[in-house]
Amino acid sequence: MVVAGVSSCASYKTRFSKEGAQWQSVSPDPALELKHTMYLIGDAGNDSPESRAPVLEYLKTKLAGEPANSSALFLGDNIYEYGMPPAEDSAARKIAEFRIDSQLETLEHFKGRPIFLPGNHDWRGWGVKGLEAAGKIHSEIHQRAPWQNG
Repeated sequence: MVVAGVSSCASYKTRFSKEGAQWQSVSPDPALELKHTMYLIGDAGNDSPESRAPVLEYLKTKLAGEPANSSALFLGDNIYEYGMPPAEDSAARKIAEFRIDSQLETLEHFKGRPIFLPGNHDWRGWGVKGLEAAGKIHSEIHQRAPWQNG
C-alpha cells in the first residue's frame, strides 16, 4: 500500500500583487473631485415582515445622504423566489409586493437615480408577465414617491 501526501496551493493568507500591496497607505489625490457614486445592491428580494433585512435599513440611511449625482443599481433577484405572481394569487402576490416595496422604501429620500434589473428569480415562474406586473407596481409607486417631488 502506498500513501501519498497531499498538498495544496491554497492558504488562508491574504496575498497582494506588488502594485496592490500598499493599498491601505495609498490615497487618491485630494484634488480629485468625486463625479458620481454608485451603490450596487444584489439579491435583496427576500425581505419579510418577520425577518427584515438589516442591509435594506442600512442602505436607506446611506442613500438618504447621497446627492443627485449618485445611482442605486439593484442587480436582480428583487422578488424571491418566483418573481411577481398574478393578482389572483393574493397570498403570494402580497409577499412579492412587500419584497419590492421594501427595496423601494430605501429610496424614500434618495436624490439620485435608482435602476432595477431583473434577475433569474424575477423571471422564474411568471416570465415576462411577472416582470411587467413588477414594473407596473414600480411605476405606480415611482409616480407618487416623495423622493421624486423635490
